[in-house]
Amino acid sequence: MIQKDMIPDKLLDVASRGMAIGAGDFLGGNLDVFSSYAPEWQAEYFSNNWMAVDPVISTGIRNTGLLDWPELNPRKNSFTGAAHDFGLTQGVVVSQDIGGNRCIAGIACDEPLSDAKRKMIEREVRTLHLDSLALRAEQFSDAQKDLIYLFANGYRGKNVAEIFEVSEDAIKQRKLHIQRHLGVNSFMVVVNICARAGITFHPIS
Repeated sequence: MIQKDMIPDKLLDVASRGMAIGAGDFLGGNLDVFSSYAPEWQAEYFSNNWMAVDPVISTGIRNTGLLDWPELNPRKNSFTGAAHDFGLTQGVVVSQDIGGNRCIAGIACDEPLSDAKRKMIEREVRTLHLDSLALRAEQFSDAQKDLIYLFANGYRGKNVAEIFEVSEDAIKQRKLHIQRHLGVNSFMVVVNICARAGITFHPIS
């Protein structure tokens, strides 16, 4: 979950032409998204389903790290023409992956960025990504938090099954359900994110 109050001012200040950040499954369409772009651009972007042809998104899906925007030829298609009309001609793409949960940020600016600003952007986007996953983890039920707490503190599947009075297969299914809710591909990642959220210190009810 990416909320407006999570976006630091220094990141918004660098994005002089606006920014968009999304985290989740870009190919499946299950995303949390924040955008500071002009409402008119956002309306046109989503009504035309331009995410499917946006070179910033495709660059972020194929790569990780911080890269400059691909060059946008205004005559290539309706998307690039509209982007030029809105002054979205240069910026950087930041793409990161945490256990299969990808975060892509497009930062539009008026001029090339210094190395210090580029490092700041990459650091802030990673923090946002981690915080958005931690916020999503806070939505787990008490029973789910108990299960995560037990595994985080060294209990094995058999022990956890005995505590919950269910089969080990049932515990495996519950772990998979928790992973899907968080949008990651490893229960170890779940535990790490929940440590950031303070859930692994959750007392067993």
